[in-house]
Amino acid sequence: MSADTANARKPVELGKPAISSVQEMRERARRHIESGAVTEDYAANRSQVIAVLNEVLASELICILRYRSHYYRSKGINSEAVKPEFRQHAQEAQQHAAMVAARIVQLNGA
Repeated sequence: MSADTANARKPVELGKPAISSVQEMRERARRHIESGAVTEDYAANRSQVIAVLNEVLASELICILRYRSHYYRSKGINSEAVKPEFRQHAQEAQQHAAMVAARIVQLNGA
């Protein structure tokens, strides 16, 4: 149990502020920000999770390229009907890739 966890579980005494100074509050906030999205209680193997997320990210990036390729290469009588679908799928894959990349960064991965 860390000092922050022990301090967080102490009951607040009446008439005494929970945090005695602004400086203490800033230091505590800075420690929590520096630790990132991963807390002491995070049970997953972080390096394994990051590896899987990197594979997912690579897959999403490939999907984006494929959908865009299909969009630009569509020909024939039905091409105008399917082009918007390919564009939409590419945009959705782009959003997925952004979410996965953000989570990798949150886990301090690369």
